[in-house]
Amino acid sequence: VNDSVTVAVEIPVFLTREDLSYYRSRGFDLEFESDIITGHIDFLQIRNGYIHLLDYKPAARKETHAHVQLTIYALALARRARLPLKAFKCGWSDEKDYFEFFPLTGVYGTHLPYSGPRAFQKGPPLDRGFYSRSPIFKSSGGFPGAG
Repeated sequence: VNDSVTVAVEIPVFLTREDLSYYRSRGFDLEFESDIITGHIDFLQIRNGYIHLLDYKPAARKETHAHVQLTIYALALARRARLPLKAFKCGWSDEKDYFEFFPLTGVYGTHLPYSGPRAFQKGPPLDRGFYSRSPIFKSSGGFPGAG
């Protein structure tokens, strides 16, 4: 990777039962249970005042669970690094489309409004309901800052 915002790639992360208890004790709405969840973050970027966790998905536009996976990764990294979840922004992409969201709005119950991921794309607007309230902007495709 040759850009000024990517600080790491293929970062291993894990979230334990104790981590889930910690977040729940602070009002986070986590509707899953596990002893340990592991994974890896494809790209970690620092840009525009946020820590961006990015994942490549071959068919990004059709992806239905990337926001859950990336939220878990954000929770895991925030817990390990002792950083607030509000510092994180997550996104997934393929060669044409890029989608991003703030993970905090997905796990903090009804305290914050959640309008779903914002789509940055080339081509026709998305017609899937869970993106419909989000503005759509043109992009050159792929992850911002990378390339």
